[in-house]
Amino acid sequence: MYQITDPEFNTLKELVLKILGIRLSDSKKVLVISRFSSKLRELGINTFQEYISYLKECAEPAREMEDLINRITTNETSFFREFKHFEYMTNVLLPQMQNEKKNLSDTKEMRIWSSACSSGEEPYSIAMTINEYNENNPSIKYKILATDVNTEVLEEAYRGIYDEKNLGKHVHANKYYKYFDRVSGGKIKVKDSIKNKISFRRLNLMEKRYPLKEPMDLIFCRNVMIYFSEEMKSHVLKMFYEYLKDTGTLFVGHSENLFMYKDLYQFRQNTIYSKVL
Repeated sequence: MYQITDPEFNTLKELVLKILGIRLSDSKKVLVISRFSSKLRELGINTFQEYISYLKECAEPAREMEDLINRITTNETSFFREFKHFEYMTNVLLPQMQNEKKNLSDTKEMRIWSSACSSGEEPYSIAMTINEYNENNPSIKYKILATDVNTEVLEEAYRGIYDEKNLGKHVHANKYYKYFDRVSGGKIKVKDSIKNKISFRRLNLMEKRYPLKEPMDLIFCRNVMIYFSEEMKSHVLKMFYEYLKDTGTLFVGHSENLFMYKDLYQFRQNTIYSKVL
């Protein structure tokens, strides 16, 4: 069983804060030991100090930083998590978009950004919500950008293959099941008609500028900012403000609020915000 000393943990904390803007509390020591023990065994080293020295001296630092990021980031997600957001899309936002289209060109597309998409359940849920709306209304064209800093979960998201037993009640209980095909081993795969609407890309929200070409109608950043330092949270929210359309909507997680950012965002309802103009 590996152990980590306070100085070793503090060094890793500073590194994670620098590259991800994530502030690790002292209670995360056990998590760090758990997630990095296999790495230490793989390298044939016995202490975290040796691992820290390895990070400084290794031949492929970019690759090792990617591995560190993949190990340290939390990726808990599910299909239609916080279902009220998808209900709000169906009942409020998509009808509004439909009304706007009456006075605009039919080529106008709704642009959506799932900014911490993890293993893909969120962007796929967004796409299924819009497809379902389009079955009973004039079609809304859309594109979804799905990004994450973790390359391993991005690969999972791109594959779009999941355990059928883990789909969750909102898929099992209703119409969304039709957007999957069964494959072997108790797995199901998202249909190409949904996958083709989504572009998956690696992006670190710590970056000073985001490589987005057009503003977004919707931005989802849910259950992510709770891990950020205040400085990182401020940076991300300012960037979202810049990349969100004036009529756009920002969705955050159930344990997050933007009351400290009233100069940027206006409360619509719990965890749903629009821009202050």
